[in-house]
Amino acid sequence: THGLSIIIHIPWRLFETRYVSTGPHDFPWMAALVYESSNPADAPQILCGGVILSSNVVLTAAHCLSDFSEYSLKKVRIGHALLSSEESFEVEIVDIKGHPEYKTTNTGVINDIALLKLKQSLEFNPAVKPVCLPTSKIDESILSNTNISQNQVVGWGKISQRSEDQRSDNLQMLNISYVRTDDCEEKFQKILQKTDKSATFELLESRMCAQGVPDTDACNGDSGGPLLRLDIATQIYQTIGVVSFGTKRCDSSTPGVYTRVTEFLPWIKNYMLESGLEWLLLIIDNLIY
Repeated sequence: THGLSIIIHIPWRLFETRYVSTGPHDFPWMAALVYESSNPADAPQILCGGVILSSNVVLTAAHCLSDFSEYSLKKVRIGHALLSSEESFEVEIVDIKGHPEYKTTNTGVINDIALLKLKQSLEFNPAVKPVCLPTSKIDESILSNTNISQNQVVGWGKISQRSEDQRSDNLQMLNISYVRTDDCEEKFQKILQKTDKSATFELLESRMCAQGVPDTDACNGDSGGPLLRLDIATQIYQTIGVVSFGTKRCDSSTPGVYTRVTEFLPWIKNYMLESGLEWLLLIIDNLIY
């Protein structure tokens, strides 16, 4: 077997140049994932990101559920771009559903997507809102046309490659370009064939690629966060991808790989429907009794 040595299955960060610190409520659907240690003396850590899909469902990456042996995912923090702000608050997670076909392969993880159900229903306001989901697969000609789409990756990950640096307290945004499937496969295949001439790389329909300018990318701490598409005509954001994996250097020397959200729409919508019905039944029970 061959390994894809340049790919590493770790949380991502927005790399150290050309990122932008966002305003307090520029991305009100963003959620920081809060992990608690089995040792009560250890402070909670924010190790991944996600997006709000409904009043009680958050979307993230499946590898964010299992990559941290000493820490367990317990809550989400929402409400403000600045995590230390008094306006941000935490909500407990009561159900975690990773995709049943999530797995690690020799060319990266696949079906890297998960859903979280919150204990309490969120009240939407300018600081807390759900993000839009695409209704169907978006053609590559649209995603790669900068006159139609602007693609952005957003997160609280590290903003410097220095190992001693902590995650960013303020939400960061990076403009990033969609990479067509054929081009992405070709770039990764060239890397593989340096060690195995017969190696091939297939992106699969469930994955997509995007790439920043040199020395920029998503990396440690940004896993599970969104690849956003801003429709320039309507100024509406859609979550089209979930940050999954990329290079060790996090420098866009090769494209980053994202879970393609449109391939999982039935699974997502079914979970949202089930979670919504539970809230409706609870409200009805409270009204009756």
